Amino acid sequence: ETLLMLVCCGWTSKTLELLEEEAVLRVVNCWGTTVEHRLYTQLGAASIHVFCGKLCYAVSSDFAKVDEDGIGGIVPGCGCNRELVQEIVDDLNARQDGCGKAAQRRQQAFLHDVLNRLKVQALVMLDHFNIQYPPDATTVARLFGQSPPEFRPALEVIMKQQHRVEFSH
Repeated sequence: ETLLMLVCCGWTSKTLELLEEEAVLRVVNCWGTTVEHRLYTQLGAASIHVFCGKLCYAVSSDFAKVDEDGIGGIVPGCGCNRELVQEIVDDLNARQDGCGKAAQRRQQAFLHDVLNRLKVQALVMLDHFNIQYPPDATTVARLFGQSPPEFRPALEVIMKQQHRVEFSH
């Protein structure tokens, strides 16, 4: 079947371009050209697929999977250059890992900003609705019974310095 497709349709060419935030896969064959853009955070881990009696190598990822029959993936050149395939796999996995961590840092900064705004809004709401904070002993006993939490003054809670935690591998 593959030989028939090769004879009737010609060769298929796959080009993988690794940009700053996304990978672009261009597939050209007799039916036309398809271009797929994928953010690195959307790619699964890339791996090496070995075929032809351990003589040829392909890149397998969610972008271009090697199926159960060993067909697919991205085969650079004639497929005999294991070092090149390993370099592509390592680069894809590093970019995916790096973008995931960058996205995590952006999300963490966003949540930090939201939390700071909520702290200020809480003070404004307490004042607007004339709510006493911390509550008096009677209210605390009614709400929490025998094991009340520790209450700190509102300004101490709001003005507390935030600690940033950086994650590294």
